[in-house]
Amino acid sequence: LHTMKSLIIFCFLSVLMRLITGEELLDDYKLQISGPSLQNLSMVCANNEQCNAQFKDSLCLSGKCYCRKSENLDTVPFLCTLDNAINITTKNFGVIGRKCKDDADCGFENSHCNKTHQCYCNSGFTEDTGKHKCLKVVKNINGSCEDNMQCLASFLHSTCKDNRCNCENRYYFDQTLNQCALSSGADSTFSISATTIIFLVFPLLICFQ
Repeated sequence: LHTMKSLIIFCFLSVLMRLITGEELLDDYKLQISGPSLQNLSMVCANNEQCNAQFKDSLCLSGKCYCRKSENLDTVPFLCTLDNAINITTKNFGVIGRKCKDDADCGFENSHCNKTHQCYCNSGFTEDTGKHKCLKVVKNINGSCEDNMQCLASFLHSTCKDNRCNCENRYYFDQTLNQCALSSGADSTFSISATTIIFLVFPLLICFQ
């Protein structure tokens, strides 16, 4: 019982320290922040809704509210019209499949916020293995790639090797079917192995009868 109480107190203090120090609260957002938070705003936040309730077009980052950065930085640097707004440099901003309100919430190229309010890749693009960016689908075998998902989006049993889409081991590219097909020797390899195992095991079974 004493251990349980200690654990609860530890968890409570950890959360409290995160709020006080402004430690990152949203795992999807990894940002470099320089400058003060929004003017005259002393409350801490846990989500964007708390910031938007008082300041439109603001984000909750590291436990504080900040202005969203505008697309047109020359004329209107920030969407908020308050003083002391800061510049935000994105870094691994967003995860494919995360919740969103609009396209800007996703934060990576060739993506959009779909009808179910989730970040998704545009048509002709696919997520990378880490789900942090959308890459162009490779439609030709031996096409240029940087991630396996680009190849798999078009060809089952394919892989990105040396920045080129190729069929996996034991598979070859069938131009007629336009797909990676299992090599004829792949099945026979298994058959030979199975036959060898039976040949070795059968005499042992007879000996122990």
